[in-house]
Amino acid sequence: MIIDVHNHVGKPDRGLEVWQTPEKLIAEMDNAGIDKAIIFGFPEYSYNIPDNNDYIFESVKKYPNRLIGFSYINPWHREHALKELERCVIKLGFKGLKLHPAIHHFPLNAHSLTDSIFEKCSKFKIPIISHGQGDCHNCTPAQFGDMAETFPDVPLIMAHMGFWQNTEDAINKAKKYANLYLDTTMINNVETIRKTVDIVGAEKLLFGTDTPGPSMQVEVMKIKVAVSDQKKRELIFGGNIARILKIKA
Repeated sequence: MIIDVHNHVGKPDRGLEVWQTPEKLIAEMDNAGIDKAIIFGFPEYSYNIPDNNDYIFESVKKYPNRLIGFSYINPWHREHALKELERCVIKLGFKGLKLHPAIHHFPLNAHSLTDSIFEKCSKFKIPIISHGQGDCHNCTPAQFGDMAETFPDVPLIMAHMGFWQNTEDAINKAKKYANLYLDTTMINNVETIRKTVDIVGAEKLLFGTDTPGPSMQVEVMKIKVAVSDQKKRELIFGGNIARILKIKA
């Protein structure tokens, strides 16, 4: 089974002509041979995130066997963000949380701001996936390491694994912290994926595409080219995230 951990559904509100309906996503999944996809909204919804989460809920409700919902919150909303996270998990049945320190302008390890969110995820036993691109000072591998160490029972997924500037540091941090995982989005060099598997093990990599935008078919082929061992490939393609979410792979 192939489970894609990183997809945006809905429409951003910054004037971008990008729209991804659940139907469009599933059509792409079918073309690429992807069985299930984790979906969340676009981070541009700084003030309309509840509406965005509701759209994700309706999408999962329509296609429960194909889509897995993650909530989106803006930590600067403070108490409202925590209430929205709780609503998404308890009432909407979401399985995880997406954060975007770059667009929402907060350091991932701003403990006075984000600790309460991580504590809530620890309580609900759900993972967090966060933007982890190397060109942003708000979500460096060091900050991921800090939060992984502070909350060892919260599975923390570094999207884009430090791309490009901090990939080496991202790999080292994932090796150090058992609860820190790396998703493969935006990593186009198959040698980097091979190296990561050799250093941290296939158990720490999660397949993702970051649609809309990237070709799902290309992203699937990237893993197939980079990882020849079938058992390791199966872990990356779905076994690892299934274990984290406690679902059947």
